[in-house]
Amino acid sequence: MRFPRCLCALSLLLVVGASAWAAPPLPETPLFDSFGTADGLPSSKVYALAQDREGFLWIGSVEGLARYDGVGFEIFRHASDDPYSLPANNAQALHVDREGRLWVATEGGGLSRLESQRPARFRHFNRSTDPRIEADDVFAISSDGDGSLWFGGFRTGLYRMHIARGELEVFRHDPARADSLGGDTVLSLLHARDGTLWIGTTGGLCRPRGAGFDCHRPPSESARGHWVWQLAERADGGLHVGTTDALWRLELVGETARFERWSGLPSANVLSILDEGDGHLWVGMSTGLQSLRGHDWIAAEVQPGLRGAFPGRMVMSILRDHEDGLWFASDGGGLARLPPAWRDFSVLRREPERGGSVPLSLAEARDGGLLVVGHAFELERLDLVSGEIRTLRAGDDLPPNRPRAVLERADGSLWLGLMDGLLIRFADGREQRFGTAGEDPVPSGEVDHLLETPEGIWLGVIGGGLQLRDPQGRVLRGFGGPESGGALVETEHLARAPDGAIWWAGPGGLYRRPPEGGEFVPVPGSPATRIFGFAFSGGDELWLHHLTGLERHRWDGSALARIEGIGAQAGLPEVESGGLVVLPEGEVWLTTGRGLFRYRPPREGELAELRQFTERNGLPSSEFRNRQAPLLTADGYIAALTLGGVVVFDPARLRGPAKPSPLHWHEASVIRRGERIELPAGPIQLRHGDRDLRIGLRLLSFADPRTHAYRFKLEGVDPGWIETGNVPERAYAQLPAGRFRLHVSAAGADGRWLPVQSRDIMVASPWWWTPAAWLAYALLALASTALAVLGYRRRLAARYRLRMAEQAQRLAQEASEAKGRFLATLGHEVRTPMAGLLGMNALLLASPLSPEQRRQAEAVRRSGQMMLRLVNEALDMARIEAGRLELLPQPVDLPGLLAEVAELQRPLAQAKGLQFALQLDPAAALRVEVDPLRLQQILLNLLGNAIKFTREGRVQLALTANGFETDGRLRLCFAVQDTGPGLSASQLSALFQPFAQVDGERTAREHGGSGLGLSISRQLAEAMGGRVGASSEPGIGSCFTLELSLPVHGPATASQPAPEPEIAPTALGLRVLLVEDHPDVAEALVGLMQAWGCRVQRAAHALAALPLLETQAFDVAVLDIDLPAVDGFELAGLLKGRVPRLVALTARADAESEAQAARAGFDRFLRKPAEAEALRAALRADA
Repeated sequence: MRFPRCLCALSLLLVVGASAWAAPPLPETPLFDSFGTADGLPSSKVYALAQDREGFLWIGSVEGLARYDGVGFEIFRHASDDPYSLPANNAQALHVDREGRLWVATEGGGLSRLESQRPARFRHFNRSTDPRIEADDVFAISSDGDGSLWFGGFRTGLYRMHIARGELEVFRHDPARADSLGGDTVLSLLHARDGTLWIGTTGGLCRPRGAGFDCHRPPSESARGHWVWQLAERADGGLHVGTTDALWRLELVGETARFERWSGLPSANVLSILDEGDGHLWVGMSTGLQSLRGHDWIAAEVQPGLRGAFPGRMVMSILRDHEDGLWFASDGGGLARLPPAWRDFSVLRREPERGGSVPLSLAEARDGGLLVVGHAFELERLDLVSGEIRTLRAGDDLPPNRPRAVLERADGSLWLGLMDGLLIRFADGREQRFGTAGEDPVPSGEVDHLLETPEGIWLGVIGGGLQLRDPQGRVLRGFGGPESGGALVETEHLARAPDGAIWWAGPGGLYRRPPEGGEFVPVPGSPATRIFGFAFSGGDELWLHHLTGLERHRWDGSALARIEGIGAQAGLPEVESGGLVVLPEGEVWLTTGRGLFRYRPPREGELAELRQFTERNGLPSSEFRNRQAPLLTADGYIAALTLGGVVVFDPARLRGPAKPSPLHWHEASVIRRGERIELPAGPIQLRHGDRDLRIGLRLLSFADPRTHAYRFKLEGVDPGWIETGNVPERAYAQLPAGRFRLHVSAAGADGRWLPVQSRDIMVASPWWWTPAAWLAYALLALASTALAVLGYRRRLAARYRLRMAEQAQRLAQEASEAKGRFLATLGHEVRTPMAGLLGMNALLLASPLSPEQRRQAEAVRRSGQMMLRLVNEALDMARIEAGRLELLPQPVDLPGLLAEVAELQRPLAQAKGLQFALQLDPAAALRVEVDPLRLQQILLNLLGNAIKFTREGRVQLALTANGFETDGRLRLCFAVQDTGPGLSASQLSALFQPFAQVDGERTAREHGGSGLGLSISRQLAEAMGGRVGASSEPGIGSCFTLELSLPVHGPATASQPAPEPEIAPTALGLRVLLVEDHPDVAEALVGLMQAWGCRVQRAAHALAALPLLETQAFDVAVLDIDLPAVDGFELAGLLKGRVPRLVALTARADAESEAQAARAGFDRFLRKPAEAEALRAALRADA
């Protein structure tokens, strides 16, 4: 059921008004701070309040329990999947027992006790946990000194529970017994200071007496007038008793209870009571909040949403916190608060709907009150005792001369500075107006400053400078107007110094007029900037304020000397001000657009203090008016103008130290294994790998949390105190292993740092740094040493073997390189004489010979070619082994290449009586990218071997295409088949080894050869990305295959018929320059070229060739590369452009020589010994 809500609804039926009240010396004007759901409150329906020992404020609402720490609300609600959560959300009663534990009564959920806050865990006391407890709706809770908890609610009777002893007693109403409980529904409980338990029931007020109860009923005529809703102890020892329709004072005279009803209160349900003990009494009723001041009750004006007004009508609970701040819970209005210093400021204003406006100007009245000019240009008199505001003259009575400043003189005359003139109302009722024209005119502009001095009355006019008038208003003199250069045209502050001089502050700084009169002159030593205000302290000190700060100066009669400055570093923002007041004891009060500032200079034993006051301290607004200095009244009060009204306060009341508030360790959390976890209270234990440690604090002061400051110091990490300002948290990324000490402190609104609190932080070492790990390391080191000794010898042996292998490899490599160099040198040395031998033999074969002589010459030719072949194969093998074989791929027509190979080998086959066949797959009639010379070399070697070893039958060269690879390359298979003797498996396995021949010496003797051909062919095929294979059957024949994958460049071009060989060698008719140092080679070449009809001039070296060019012209030059002194490359550079065609001739076998010759400018490149046809083709310009 929802009994409290029903009763609250019933209590709204009776509503009465309230009368005004006042209390000297200044009227009290409470301005409430409100908290609603937008501020984090779980609901605007708040029923109960409590503060625990740590200082947290607990709020019970219809939507859960909330904890307030000054920064925010933490909410606790029911969760169906968490048995330790609240059993229901409607928290309707709260209590903190003598041991500081929080008890919560929820609607329909009985009682719960908070066991821990992080994580939140509640222990429940209801039917489900103890069948003896039948109280589901508990309205009141209290505890006594022996550890017993008392509670009761709707038709539950009264329970007394002693948890430690497991005792539970229930007291109920028995109509048959006069000493039984007054009623079974318990509405309130109170343990008085003398230990007496008072029970408010629907049957009256009761207290235990012997085995029963002594009950009393208030003398109310209402049917429910004896329902006791609330109880509070009075300062004099009596009780305040709140019932359904009245508030009563209870006096006990012996055994007699005497009730006295408070008058002046409406007849309504009293739901909450707070007696502050100083004559101030607060009563929360179903119709609103009432406060007793003296003998009068004042009702708080309820205007939800209006700042400073009370937010709700049904006041369910009132609490005074540890700082003397007041908290009010209302049903529908949320939470309201009065700060501890709310009585320090009196706010005198008329609400806008009642004709009030923003005040513009302020002056002290003769009777001690204040005169105020409002924004609506009304003139009001404020009584500082009663708070009464009386309009002296409405703004509508003064058009168009609206008032802007006011001054009441000692003779009773009232001076009003107008928007465009001056109005004087004399004590006898006469009025005198002065405009901007006519007799004694006022300078054009607003008169916003009025100052009375013995010399006369000073006027400050915006844009018009200063003017001095006599008491009758006649102009005595003007200063600083536009006609005088405008130095004093805009007044910020105007005052008379103790020595009688007149001081002026404005945009140009400070100006002074001596007491004896004269002109205003700049004050030496003053800041050259706009001065907003100044005030004298004693006779020789001056305080002033400008945009960058507050300054204290000493005046020696002729100049100012700066003593101290208070600026942003001390906490004073760079802000414009209305002015300042200096008290006799040296305190400085400054009004700004960001609040009220108080500065206390340093004194003996005390540091300087700067404090800011804002709305959180009771001000109606933190925005004070500019160009309106605060006023120090004759009674010692300070009055100032804000956008929210006139503020008056006694500075002496604001000097007392604030009550201390506890500093709470709010949280400690860390990221562990990727998740943030809360650490338990006490010393902080961290594991290795924990990171982002966060330490959160809360200064549990609710007076002005925005002014709190925090600082941290972690020994061994922080170099000193680290101040975080208003941020109550510090984070440490990752701490090393070890023990640390964390010190923390906080300062409240007064700027005083609390005593330091400390907590240990232990960071565990990684497992590999623990004592057990070190023991394991020692054992492992011993075992490792033993293994190292055993392994050392093995490593020595392995190292020795490795070095021997490296040495053998190095020697083998050196031997290979030496062999390569030897073969290259040998090839060069052999090619040169072979060129002479084969050239001379060619000349011999071209001459008339007898058959016997021709046979002998042919034998010489074959032997020479065989020797040349052996040299070439040996050089190829050396290149392959050295890894210096270079391929020169280029687009090649496969059909044409195979035709050339076939034409070269067909005559050899036919000479032995063999059939020679060429088969070409039409799919392979393509242009492919390959090194044609190396491909021909492989095919010629395979065909040569087949023809060589086949005695009868046929030899066939076949090419087939086997499709494309994924990268677009064409798979080709070249096959050479013969009908020779065939090979056995053992012969096939050794066939591709270097220098290997079938039947060894017999084969070499019968057929010649070196045994390198097939090995070179295989190496060349692998270099081209292919492979060479062989299959054979003895007695039937063999088949050698070459498989390659080659890029395709399109179809093959139509083959052109080979040109007919020239019959007449004289057809060349060229003039040839031959430069060759070897005489035999030169003679052979000269003979060949002359046989072709060439005119040849031979030079043995380059120096001999150059003079020939001066006397003869040549068509072609054949140059040996390896010439003495100037080699063929250098000579080519000299001949380029003088001889049309250059042919290089060399005995070198390396591939680089051909590329080098091309770069040197040679048109053709020939290796010795050059074939006659190759030489002839090189000489022809069209070849």
